[in-house]
Parts: sequence; structure tokens; C-alpha cells
Amino acid sequence: MNSKDAIPPLILPRGLYQRPRIQKNPLIAGFLNFLLPGLGYGYLGKWWGIMIFQIDITVTVWTFKEMGETNTYGLLFPVYFLLAIHAWYLAKNMPEEPA
Repeated sequence: MNSKDAIPPLILPRGLYQRPRIQKNPLIAGFLNFLLPGLGYGYLGKWWGIMIFQIDITVTVWTFKEMGETNTYGLLFPVYFLLAIHAWYLAKNMPEEPA
């Protein structure tokens, strides 16, 4: 929220005005999404994180069965990396929430 959109503190009730603000840690979101895609989205409160997690498990098991271990990791590592960057970007641009 930029200063143009902010409500002046004199108009807000004191309890709301003095409430601490928190923001989700982008590094944690990216790390969780790299380890298990979808988990970082869940940390950010995105409902579709569980869908990505389920799709990831299904695709990983299927490619492991069809292509073997080395090819599976070689194929999924770039995807995991992109999902980690996406979760980091989402967390970085999320607005602060009241504590």
C-alpha cells in the first residue's frame, strides 16, 4: 500500500492504528516450494497449493516409473526451481497482514 492510498492515523481507531503488521517470509515460501511444490503456496495461504502438490506427486511417480531416477530429477529440478521463484515472488509482493 503506498502513501497515496493510506488512511491517515488520526482517522483510524487507536487499536487498529497501533497493530503490528507482519509479512510472510519470501525465502521460506521459496524454500518450501522447492522442497515440495505446493507447500510454499500453502504457507502463503493460497488454496491451490494442495492441487499443485497432488499434481507434483502424480507426475513424479509416473515419470519415475516411465523414465527412471536420473531423468526424473533432471526433468523436475527446473520445474521445482521455477515454482520456488514464483512462490518467492508472490510472497515478496503480498501486502502485509495484521498480526
